[in-house]
Amino acid sequence: MLLLTLHGSASVVAGKVLNTDLRHYLSLQFQKGSLDHKLQQIIRDNLYLRTIPCTTRLPRDGEVPGVDYNFISVGDFRILEESGTSTREWDL
Repeated sequence: MLLLTLHGSASVVAGKVLNTDLRHYLSLQFQKGSLDHKLQQIIRDNLYLRTIPCTTRLPRDGEVPGVDYNFISVGDFRILEESGTSTREWDL
């Protein structure tokens, strides 16, 4: 089973990715307490509020597709991974 977290997307929709400039800004390291560091945290907090993880496993009892997880095929998972849409990947 593979688990993937998408950037700021409530569902798996083509084209819903962070633009290059924002992705670069979020990858930079700023001194703790600086305005840039605080802004990064605000942006991340808001992105992750809208993030629903994707998984290749089947739904468990009580899980709601699109709410708890986006349940996708391994093929779709690889496409998202190669497109740079994912933020994290785990082999479970």
